[in-house]
Amino acid sequence: MRQDWAASQTGFLTGDRAKDARNVTILLDTIAEVTGKADLDALMKSIVDKAIAITNAERGLLLLRDEATKKLAIKVARDKAGNPLPAGIRYSHSIPAKVFETGKAETLMDAAGGGDIALGQSILDLRLVSVMCVPLTTADERLGVLYVDSRASAKGFTQADLELFKALGSQCGLAIHNARLVEAYIQQQRLQHDLHVAKEIQQGMLPRKTVERPRIEIAGFNRPCDETGGDYYDYVTMPERRMGVIVGDVSGHGIGAALFMATARALLRAFTYKIADPGAVLKEVNLFLDRDMPEGSFMTLFFGVIDTKTGGFRYASAGHNPVILFRRQTGSFEELSKTGPGLGLVPSADYEIHETAPLKPGDILLLYTDGVPEAMNASKELFGVERMKTLLAGLKERAPAEIVQQFVRAVTDWTKDNFDDDLTLVVVKGT
Repeated sequence: MRQDWAASQTGFLTGDRAKDARNVTILLDTIAEVTGKADLDALMKSIVDKAIAITNAERGLLLLRDEATKKLAIKVARDKAGNPLPAGIRYSHSIPAKVFETGKAETLMDAAGGGDIALGQSILDLRLVSVMCVPLTTADERLGVLYVDSRASAKGFTQADLELFKALGSQCGLAIHNARLVEAYIQQQRLQHDLHVAKEIQQGMLPRKTVERPRIEIAGFNRPCDETGGDYYDYVTMPERRMGVIVGDVSGHGIGAALFMATARALLRAFTYKIADPGAVLKEVNLFLDRDMPEGSFMTLFFGVIDTKTGGFRYASAGHNPVILFRRQTGSFEELSKTGPGLGLVPSADYEIHETAPLKPGDILLLYTDGVPEAMNASKELFGVERMKTLLAGLKERAPAEIVQQFVRAVTDWTKDNFDDDLTLVVVKGT
């Protein structure tokens, strides 16, 4: 194998010292120039230009395998002057196809003389007298082919031209492979940067501090399992000394879910300035999301409104996990269930309002997304709602921010910091 490779790299040597020195210099300079380019498009153009230059061909084409069609597709086509050739150019399709299939170079030194290759109509029509085509490969795959040709009025190719062309082709496949790796790395870094910026923007939409109002204190936490997520929580100041508390969960993860979340947040904030009824707000938001968001996307959301004058609490829930309400005086729990379907699922959905007894000092509302109860340990056991209630009862004397911190720590310990869902919590405590 090594001897065959060595032969392929030196087959252009003729024994003529001056000619061989020239060919070696041309080859090394050409390889150095094309392999020094990290930009894939620039590299491919340089490969074609150099292929034309060292063979004195009239035209050159670089074709790569298209992943979608599994066929060869022209990536670069240029003439001797370095000008791009027009779309739909005619060339010998059969020779590149054969070279790609077999992995062996093909040449047509003299079309007029026939030779061993059956002539395609394109060769005859174009009056091509010389065609050379070599594979572009790496150790593991065939990437495509490099093709040059000349018409009868131009210089015909020699065997030395072919050997020099083969030596160039064997290096260019590796250069293209490396350029693709560099391009993929750069794109990945750019994507990571964009995701990081998106994460910062998304996190900037969430409340950052504990909120204190007459009769209540509120704290929240969000951690997406990816760079960006679809969980959302918010505190909204409403007319007549009311405070809205919201937690939501968009289906899926990533950028799409984050965009859905941002849209829902903007709509909720817009409607809560004019509408005090949480059910009516959800109805309006649902109409917009169903119309404007991609099919199959939806969001569960709990929207509670606290009257900071009386402690009164009413809510509407669009298919969200039951919110836990702990009553300090009795040590009992209530689960505030859904009052309508998820947002974006049913265009004409209505959302009923449910009302609880007023929040009293020490009462605690725990709003959360399913990343909390569905967090699993190494034994695939869920954290569960009952464990949440037990933990909440043990933290009843703590401030909301401390309760949130202890929940995050407990879930993190439970999963060994191995999250596969977003994690969001909001704690509202009567004061």
